[in-house]
Amino acid sequence: MTHHAIALAEAGFSVTLAGYCETPLPERALANPRIEVRELRSLPAAPRDAGVAAFLWRTFRRVALLHWSLAGLLWTCCPRGGTVLAQNPPSLPTLWLCACVARLRGARFVADWHNFGFSLLALRLGRSFAVRWAERYEMWAGGLADGAFCVSEAMRRDLRRRGLRGPLEVVYDRPLSIAPALSEEARRALLRRILPDALPADAVLVCPTSWTADENIELLLEALKLRDCDEAAPRLLVLLTGQGPLRPTYEARIAALPLKRAAVQTHFLSPADYRGLLRAADLGLSLHSSSSGIDLPMKIVDFFGAGTPVLALDYGPCLAELVQDGVQGRTFRDAAGLARLLDEAVRPPQVARFRESLAQNGPLWAEEASGGWRRLGFA
Repeated sequence: MTHHAIALAEAGFSVTLAGYCETPLPERALANPRIEVRELRSLPAAPRDAGVAAFLWRTFRRVALLHWSLAGLLWTCCPRGGTVLAQNPPSLPTLWLCACVARLRGARFVADWHNFGFSLLALRLGRSFAVRWAERYEMWAGGLADGAFCVSEAMRRDLRRRGLRGPLEVVYDRPLSIAPALSEEARRALLRRILPDALPADAVLVCPTSWTADENIELLLEALKLRDCDEAAPRLLVLLTGQGPLRPTYEARIAALPLKRAAVQTHFLSPADYRGLLRAADLGLSLHSSSSGIDLPMKIVDFFGAGTPVLALDYGPCLAELVQDGVQGRTFRDAAGLARLLDEAVRPPQVARFRESLAQNGPLWAEEASGGWRRLGFA
């Protein structure tokens, strides 16, 4: 949603960006005078070891608080004749509430389908009554929108199959721009500044993660163990960045791994250092496994914006809408496939070829994204 706000503001629109401020916003958003930032309050989520009843009660409290604070914010910030653009998920109460306020204020309501909230809930609760109810609510409330866009053609087909009507465009998440390639000297200097204590390695890989159940970190650890017996394998520095509920668990497991051909570190960086690390890395790594099977990982878009090729877990056919295997990087389906790529794709000639392909695709992506915005009436 931050990218949407920046793109709209730079096209001449006034934007109020509302959400949880759990991580710092990019300077490009903070420095734009057309963007006003409004923070929503948030209660802590239920701990992972909480029972179903405690989880549902904590979720109800969070939804109630969001309902109250979002309703007031929308009423004061939504101009008559404007547009309310809501990213889904979260679905409850966002979709229904945005539709109501938009009607009362004479504004349009546009839904941005990034994934399905009920599929994320199912990771915790399975196919329970609560998940089935959430699915029905999400499709009903999403149908209240005056228009919508989604992140993949596979998601558009699924939404139509579920009965969603009205204008529905595919607008792929694309980088706002692609950073120019760094010289080897500049890359090493940037790594030394961001990671002064990093161990020497033949290749540096960065893997952004939310440390949740839809990130297959287990697969990465298995791949590193598989390749560790080959003394000729390149030495790797693998950097896991981000915050999330499973981080302490995996940090303990990583510390106990007796790896000889790879070092794994965890970090939480400022936005500027995060973008710098993406540019300085040899390859990005996406372990996103998708709760719905039809969304596309935003982290891959961040890699492409940094001009960094990606090794991406191929969780379903829709991934080909974003990553072409052998063009902007490589895809894998299991630990053995990733272990092989960690030896082959990190070689400098391969990395250079992927970076050249990314630079050539930049103008095409910009035109494609602006076409989607125009069809929705934003530009």
